[in-house]
Parts: sequence; C-alpha cells; structure tokens
Amino acid sequence: MINYALELDHNAFVSMDSNSLYNFGTKDFTLESWVNSTSSGTIISRKSSDGGPGNGGFLLVIKPDGSLKFATDNGFGFYEIDSSPTSILDGSWHHVVAVRKGGVLNIYLDGVLLEGTIQKNLDTPLDVNNSMRLVIGATDQMQEPNNHFSGLLTEIRVWNYAREINDILNYMNIKLSGDEDGLVGYLTFDFGLVIDYSKTRNKAQVNGNVMFTTKSPIAISQESKYPMTFLFSGAYDTATKYGGEQGQWNICSPLYLTNTGTVIFNNAVVNKPIIKGNTISWSASDNQTAAQFTFKLDSSEHYFWPEGNMDSNLFEGWIQWPGGGALDFRGKIFERVSSCSVVQNAMNGMIIDSGNGEAGTVLVVKEMTPDTHKHFCFTEKGVILHEVSQLAVTVKDNVVSEGTQIILSQYQEGNQGQIWSLGTNGYIQSALDNNMVLGISGNNDGSELVLKVKVDNDYSQLWYSLSGSQFIYNGGCDLVLDIFGANPSSGTSVIGYTKKTTGTFNQRWYFANNYIVSFMNGMVLSIKDRQANQGVEVIMEPMIPNAPWQQWILNGQQIISKAGNFVLDLADASAGSRVILAEPDASKATQEWGLLKTDDHQNRMLNRSVEEVNLAANTTTRFIIKIHTSDEWFAGTDDLVEISLKGTSKSTALIKLERSETHSNPFERGQTDQFTIEVEDVGELQSVFFRYGENTWFGGEKWVMDWVSVYDPARMMYYSVSYKKQMAYKTTLKFTRKVRNGSSDKIAASMYPAEGYGGWIDHTWVTIDDSEKGRTYFDCAGGHEGSPTTSDIVVTYGSLNDAIRMATSYNLSPQHPWKQVYGHDDVVGNETCGIRASGFRRWDGQCHQITNRLLHVGVPPRSLDDASVKPAAYGLSCLLWGPYGIGFNDWCRQNGFEPPLSNPDDAIFNYIRMFVTDTKKAHRAYYYATELQNQWDSDPDDCSKRQPQGEFVKSFIQSLHKDGHSNTTISKLVCLPEDKVEHDELETV
Repeated sequence: MINYALELDHNAFVSMDSNSLYNFGTKDFTLESWVNSTSSGTIISRKSSDGGPGNGGFLLVIKPDGSLKFATDNGFGFYEIDSSPTSILDGSWHHVVAVRKGGVLNIYLDGVLLEGTIQKNLDTPLDVNNSMRLVIGATDQMQEPNNHFSGLLTEIRVWNYAREINDILNYMNIKLSGDEDGLVGYLTFDFGLVIDYSKTRNKAQVNGNVMFTTKSPIAISQESKYPMTFLFSGAYDTATKYGGEQGQWNICSPLYLTNTGTVIFNNAVVNKPIIKGNTISWSASDNQTAAQFTFKLDSSEHYFWPEGNMDSNLFEGWIQWPGGGALDFRGKIFERVSSCSVVQNAMNGMIIDSGNGEAGTVLVVKEMTPDTHKHFCFTEKGVILHEVSQLAVTVKDNVVSEGTQIILSQYQEGNQGQIWSLGTNGYIQSALDNNMVLGISGNNDGSELVLKVKVDNDYSQLWYSLSGSQFIYNGGCDLVLDIFGANPSSGTSVIGYTKKTTGTFNQRWYFANNYIVSFMNGMVLSIKDRQANQGVEVIMEPMIPNAPWQQWILNGQQIISKAGNFVLDLADASAGSRVILAEPDASKATQEWGLLKTDDHQNRMLNRSVEEVNLAANTTTRFIIKIHTSDEWFAGTDDLVEISLKGTSKSTALIKLERSETHSNPFERGQTDQFTIEVEDVGELQSVFFRYGENTWFGGEKWVMDWVSVYDPARMMYYSVSYKKQMAYKTTLKFTRKVRNGSSDKIAASMYPAEGYGGWIDHTWVTIDDSEKGRTYFDCAGGHEGSPTTSDIVVTYGSLNDAIRMATSYNLSPQHPWKQVYGHDDVVGNETCGIRASGFRRWDGQCHQITNRLLHVGVPPRSLDDASVKPAAYGLSCLLWGPYGIGFNDWCRQNGFEPPLSNPDDAIFNYIRMFVTDTKKAHRAYYYATELQNQWDSDPDDCSKRQPQGEFVKSFIQSLHKDGHSNTTISKLVCLPEDKVEHDELETV
C-alpha cells in the first residue's frame, strides 16, 4: 500500500477535538512526526493565547534558521529547549521527536539527539493541562511568530510517556497498528483520510486548503498484521442490497483496509474487527454497524455481481445497521497505485499541469516552477490518476483522432479512454488505439495535451518521469551543486555552494534519461556554447532533445559529459565556485560527485594501509555481490542495474549486473540475487555506487533495495549496508558493516529426517564453532547428528554472542553463562529465538524458522533459501509462518538486530513467486496459503490434520493442482518429493 502525507500551505491545518488524554500535567510525554519543508512553522501544538490557571500547553516548532523549539507552558510561565540550527528545511524528509522525561526536554532529528539551549522563566516540569484542541501544522497561540506550517507532514504520533531512543530508532520507519500502549494520537493520512488511528479515536477535521499527497517518506514500511491484508489492503467502493435476487444495489460509503489490519468504514475506524482467514467481521456493540464479509481475488457469483464475472479484489457478505435487517454487502477495490511522479515532456522540458484539478479540466504543459510540481500516479491496470483529485487522465469522449483533448474525469472501470500503456521507449500509448499516443498541440507554455498519431523519434511525444529530487554533493569540499542567483534563467551559471538550510530549490535535481534536471525550473545542466573543452563553464539551458552537451553519465564518483571525455569539476574549492569541464583526474577530489555526503577525501587516502596498497597493485580481484530487493509492492525493477565499487585506492568502472546466479530474472521483489565480478583491484572497499534505469522514460519502475553485501575473497572481508528505501536512479551507499571472515565464528545449519513423519519433513538445527568455546548447539527443540544427517547445508560467519542473544534475548554474562546446548525441547520460545510451538496452537514457526533466525546474525546474513538442497517441507513452513516465523521483526528490534523484511507477509508471496511466475496464479496460491493458515488454527483438538501429510496440506496441494500447476512446480514450492504431491495420491482427501 502506498504511503500518504498531509500537504499544508500557509493557513491550512488539521485540528483534533479537545481530549483529556492530552492533559499530561507534569508527567512525561512524546511528540513525533515526519516533516518535509523549506520554511518555518509549527508541527504540532496544544496551547492558547490565554494565560492563567488551566491554560498550559506545549508546542513543537521549526524556526527560520532550521533550529527546533520544544516548549512547555503552565499558563504563568514557560520552559523550553531550542536546538542549534539544522538542515531540516532542505526540502527533504526528516524525522522529528520531542520528549519530556522527568522534566528534561530533548529533541531528536533523524534519530540523533540535538544539542540545545534552555530558555525559561519557570522551572520544569510545568503543568501543560488545558481544554484546547490539538493542532497539526499550526498553533492557537497567536503570539508564536512561526505559526502556520507550509510543507508535508505524516506519521503524527502523540504518546503519554517518554519514548526511549531505541524505541524511536526501531519504529520511526514503520507504520504502527494504532493499538500500541501509550499511543493517544496517531494520524497517517492514508487514503487521504484525516482519522485518528490510536485507541483514542478522537475526531479530527481539516481547516483551510488541505491536500494529500503520495510524496511521503519512502522509508516508512508497512508490516502486515494479518496475512490477508497483504493481498487485500486498499480502498473499496461498496454497495448494499435488500430484496434478494430482485433487489437493487445502492452505493454505500467506501471501505478502507490498511496493511496493519485497520478497517475504516463510514469515515470511522472500526472497533475490534475480527480477521479470520480472509473474512472480516465486527459487532454493533462497539460500532455503528455489524458486518461480516469475505475477500476474494475474483468472483462469478451472479447474486453479488449481476453485471458479470469480476476479476479484481473484492468482498461479499452482509452488513446491518441498528434497528434494521441484514443487507447484502459487496465491495470492489479501487485502482491500486504503483508510483507517482512529475511528468516532463522530452521536447521542451515543460511538465503536465492540471490547473485546478477538477473534472473536465483540459491538461496542458507548463514551464516548471517549484509551485507547478503536479504529480500523477500510475496504477496496476494502466490508469493515470491526478494525485490530489484522483481523477483519471482521459481521452475526451473516447474519440480516437488526431488532436482530441486529454482531460481529467471520474474513473470508470473498463473505460478504454482511461487506460494507457507506459513503455520504456517514452511513449504513452492509448488503449483505444496503440498507434495513438499522448502528445502536445504546440510547443508553448499552456499548449494542450492531445492525442497524436505515433511518430518515431518525435520528442514532443516522449515523456520523462521525475521523482525523488536529490542533492548532488561534491566529495572534495562541503559543497553541493547549485544554480547562481534567486531567479535563474537560460545561461545562468552552475556553481558549487554550501548546502542551504532553507530555500533549497536551486540545489535539488532530478535525473531523467541522462539529463540532470533542475527542481527549480526544469532546465538542464548544459555545456556553454555546446563545445566540450577544458575549462568550459557549465550553465543551465532549456532541454534540447538528444543533445550530447546536455547529457551526463554518473560513473562511480565522476559526472562525465557525453559530448567528450570531460568531467564536472570546480574552478576552485570555495563556495560560489563555477562548475567547469576538466579532464578526468582520479586523484582530484573536486571531481568527485555523489548523492550522499562523503568523508574527507584526504583522510580516506591517508588511512590506507601498506597491505591495502600492495593488494591494490594486483591486476584483478574477484568480488561476490548479493543484492536483496525489498518485498513490498512494486519494489522490483526490470531496468538495467549497474554498480561501481569504490575502494581506498580507486573505483571500478561501471559494471552491468545482468546475469544473476540465483534467478533467471534479477531484481524481482523479495529475492536475493548473486553476481560474481572480476575487476581491477581497488583496495579495501568503502562504498558502492548504483545506477539503474539509465534509459528510463515515463513510468520507469521504482526499485526498493533492502541491502547489499560484497565478499572480497582476497582479503576474506565481508562488506554490507542496509538501505530499505526506493533507490534514486543514481545512489552511493557507504558500507556500514565490515567483518573479516577469518576472525569470525563458523555458523552452520544441518538437517535430518524428522522421526515419525515418513520423509515428509526434515528437522534443522544450527551449530557454531568458536575458538574458545568449541561447538555450541542450537538444536531448535530437538536435534540429531550421525547418519543420515546432512551437515553444513548453509554456512556463514558471525559472533557466538550474537547467536546466543538471538536465541535467548540476552548476552553472555555471569548471570547468563555459556551453555553447550540451547533450545533442546524448548517449545515456548525461551531459547528458540522467541518462537513458540506449543501444542500445535499459537505457533510462531518451527525448526526451519528458528534456523533462519540464527543464520540471520551471520555476515552475510543467510537463510535456508541459500541451501542447495532444501529441507523437506521447508516450503510448507514458509507458507504457514514465513521464512523467519511470526513476529520476527519485533524480535529483532527488541534485541538489537536489523529486521530482514519490510513486510513479512510480502516474503511469503515472494517465496511463491520464486516458483510461480504468473502473477495471477501466484496471487491465487497465496490466497490458498492464507486459507491453509486459517485451517491450521481452526481445530485445536485434531492435531493429525496439521501434519505435513495431513488433511489441511493435502487440500492446499489439491487447490494448486486445480489451478493447473505441475507436480514439479508444487514439489519445488512445498519442498516435498514429487511422488508425495501427485494428484492421484491426494484423491482421498
């Protein structure tokens, strides 16, 4: 599910009714938000202009210099902390937390405690109680000079206790369920709704011109609380019917289902919904209505869908209002959005503008300014939606002819005039006729969007997708790429300048098909006089199609002109220096450019060891690279991915990662791809540079990467870094974890046929060989050695102490001394990584999941997915509990480990996709898996049905056969021999 944010401008804000739960008195509390702005303003407040008893309050404010103020007041005086200036007003997303604990005020920015100065006329803690509303984006205290916020806000959280730094870091990038203890206010703005998801359920309302956007922080992941929400989260158009077959369907309020399992209906959060399998129900005792309905991937039920068979996500059931009878209730999912961006024309650099965004508006192209960045969203089915109004880009009256206007109109399912094909060649083709494409009526500001007959190489018919603007840092000095002057125009110089804390539009850039595009005005980086020579100045000019003097390659750390063998450089290393062309010189720090701020170049060079210099003298070396693509929706990419490894001596050239050693189609969501490359040695690795989508046009896929690891056999070194964000088309990542193989303990998984199961399941366990302790066993509730054990099916290296902490949640100490065996016959999770498997009920997983949890502490992290021969029934266990078991992300956060998955239920789907390539069939297989999970928990008295050879599993395999899956596919999916999954063997079920 895509993330949303609140967009405020000048006098707009959100308010929540007065509630005594916000009366923290003199006790602890915490305020939290993600913010994106370039101007000062109040993030969150509860304070009036009045003083006196009962008129206390609090404010969290951004000041014009980027400093943050956290103020408390009791109506007679104040106590506040003011931070030092920060870069929060740079137009990027930042996470802000204000904490009062024991009267002490602290402010955290992006998880880092800020230094601050106390201002006061009374001592802390002050009584902040009042009867005022809670305000988001403004304050009722009119004396505050930085009142109204202008920019983006999301993930507003109010807590009635002091959050500790570990809690802040562990959950700042994760959506909450809303029922967390101490959470008294929680707004996410998902689906463009202003709703309090906390248990307070306070009424919230908008004030002024409030808008909603999908330009939310990519870092916010959404963990599914229930497996079914992975498939079925979204917005549903609903209808009710009375009168049976003869009744008429009447439009009803939309229903929303979030990844975390929250249900919104009639603009209210449903209290205490029961989610069982793929069915949701709730009672009228806690809500305005009672209801029960089941979600499906499709339906041929004429009773619910007299208009014909449905092939999209839907639900069927009943609903009942107080005092009335039950009504038939149905819902059909609205279009699911994959990505949103600004759309730029390749001929003139102008962008699509939607005017006032109302139905019937004719779309035009306009010169780009910071105020005209209108985002359009591409859906799974090819609909392009205007982000704010959710109206669809439509061929007017569906007239297929040259010059037909393109307008905004209400989305109608099946309307071919609203379906577009977005190819990698830059054309946006109409489903009405593939020879008709999106074009423009002229080349002027205000020219209309119209249908055009497709013409090869007509750049007025080609479009770029602009998203995720970036700063471009210079590695030789603390400067960023900038444009000279407040109102730059064609011919304006490009300079290196100190990164600003406010007004950063001149310093932010998009990347599109080798162009570097200014966020400020849509102009592009260009060579003056169009001649590439030493010392020539770089300026801004309007985009010209296929102009080599305007096209650039970010190669490792240098930006190279396609007009000749010259790179971007600074005339000198001072702020305001002109950007010029220069001959490449790898030793010159001012020629280093990247999207992340780098360490001081000289320090990196001086810290090289003699060993590194000698190794760097070798001609070539081999690196083994592993890249894990996130398991969230639309995380994968089919675009070309290239990397450059930066070492202590130099960087490699760009290397194309085209042939994965682990998958035929690399960089699909949820999979780990391995590549082996042989390149010139560059010394001990420092960072990795990525470039992808080099030839991406409009609709180019986003790519969300969770982590990358590199193994250097020559040095026996592992390097890794976690990212868990959408990759910019050009991204540099510094390695954050470096471990020398020879100094680490060997972590190995082994397997043995489980007794009494006739070959239906292999038991797994882990051993760690340590030079001091010898061999330690993590036998996952009962291990085996000796024949027919298969040893070392997966091997990695790590710390014995880390493994013990993973298994038990504590470190080795006199209070917790070392044991040779952990987890033997433990079914309640004390020594089995938190996994319970008691009495076949409330299982969190079993030995396969425990093994994967232990392998996760290795460098690199590994799992049974890496085993050449999978344990019997490993696939089944993954379908039931995921590869790491239920609740693993929380277990990791509680014990200081990096969670491997942004969404555990996505991992189940992506496991299926490894064997079922057809998306529709993969969705159906996942649906059957959710039914299997529900059956597993449904009958506590008959454990025989829960065996791998039991009734539930055989019914699941039968469903796969009915969908046409072969014995081979099913065998690989569930990790069982083909003779155990043959259709004839299952007829007795």
